[in-house]
Amino acid sequence: MPEIVAVGEPLVQFNAVSDGPLRHVSYFEKHAAGSEANVCVAAVRLGVDCGLITRLGLDEFGLFIYNWLRGEGVDVSHIKFDSERPTGIYFVQRNYPIPGVSDVLYYRRYSA
Repeated sequence: MPEIVAVGEPLVQFNAVSDGPLRHVSYFEKHAAGSEANVCVAAVRLGVDCGLITRLGLDEFGLFIYNWLRGEGVDVSHIKFDSERPTGIYFVQRNYPIPGVSDVLYYRRYSA
């Protein structure tokens, strides 16, 4: 049993590479994200056993997150996959609509 067990919703984050509204952005950087997932990865890197309880969509994004967590050494034995709901994603647009501030657009309704 891990020393720390977190419960939360990992998401895939797409960061705009350029500034401005997403309608004008062509390139994004993809990352696995989510507070609880990040805490688990940080704990493992510090030498503490950590596991995550969550549900992911049985899709490419869910597998991306799962493989990232497993590769970092997080206990993934309590992650369930849902074949009917997608993994949540979000986009970060830079310096729009307010200069100097990033804005986040979530697509997680009905997600796993």
